[in-house]
Amino acid sequence: MSGKVEEVFGAGGSLSRLIERFEVRRAQMELAAAVQRLLLHEGLLFAEADTGTGKSLAYLVPLIEHAKQRGVAAVVSTYTKNLQDQLAMRDVPLAAATVGYEVRFAVAKGRANYLCLRRLNRLTQKQDIPPHLKASLDALLAWSYATQTGEREEAPVGDEVFFEVASDGLACGGVKCPFFRQCFYQNMRKRLTEAELIITNHALLFSDLISDAGVLPQYGAVVLDEGHRVADAAVSAATIRFSLQQTFRLLEKAEREAPIADVKFAAERCRSEAQHFFAQIQQLRRTLPESGRVTNPPDIDADSFVSALTRLASLLKMLSERSLFDESLEQNVVAEKVVALCEAVKRFCSGPGENEVFWVEVEEGTVCL
Repeated sequence: MSGKVEEVFGAGGSLSRLIERFEVRRAQMELAAAVQRLLLHEGLLFAEADTGTGKSLAYLVPLIEHAKQRGVAAVVSTYTKNLQDQLAMRDVPLAAATVGYEVRFAVAKGRANYLCLRRLNRLTQKQDIPPHLKASLDALLAWSYATQTGEREEAPVGDEVFFEVASDGLACGGVKCPFFRQCFYQNMRKRLTEAELIITNHALLFSDLISDAGVLPQYGAVVLDEGHRVADAAVSAATIRFSLQQTFRLLEKAEREAPIADVKFAAERCRSEAQHFFAQIQQLRRTLPESGRVTNPPDIDADSFVSALTRLASLLKMLSERSLFDESLEQNVVAEKVVALCEAVKRFCSGPGENEVFWVEVEEGTVCL
């Protein structure tokens, strides 16, 4: 960090010239100095500070200096959207002004937060638009021409509608997609590769680490703000959940994307077997402790359910190989999700491994695994 912490955070320092009624905070200076030492020598730092300490600036100023000097991006991860927005709109520009740098920074969010123009275009051309989408489609289409980011939080529709047109890696045509150059998600990825500072959230950070998806480019330092929620975010990113309602929604999607008799028959069989499977899970839940934790392979017969799911996935994959570009991508999405559900069922029935925890919980009267 150029100069001493005193020259930035002390009385008469550069920060005092940018903030009206600036007050020297000893805790802020100590935190900035600790972050600076850590970045010089590498390692781990756990720090806690009271509200009003100014901890964001305390870590941002040395972090920006470090990224500039090393030529490798740094990452700041938060748990809440409010802090993410505060960093992007206020704290990072202020920290950059404090050290006199132009800082290239970008905000990274999960893929499902971005509009997929191909999916939206396909939806507008369909004759059998689902009733819950019709009223929102015009507003969504008009917004797609005006938005610069394509982010879900800006969309004039609810999450249920946005989900139908959200970016999905399984439905991505890559460079073959006619909307590739305009793609909001791909453009976000490009901004990340050019950024010196990346602002993200714990959910994306940990899912990227666990899946090795490479959404975030290489980085040389990371700050986990709102650290008291890190464990929750890490567990959530590593958790696979499924329920009867989720299964039914997936089967409805399969029938919409592949409206032929064979798929309808296969989906109906899956529904019947799913009801039988989850009835067994309800019985199992009554035998478990209050936590719902499963410690041994459960006495559950899932063979018929697995067979039905396998048959449906095979049908969808076969259709995907024969369909046109748009239909093929969407059918493949459903097929892969059916395969994932099938694998989750088999994994649950085999019992938890050495580094796994399985549990059954009841949400709104519904059993979830």
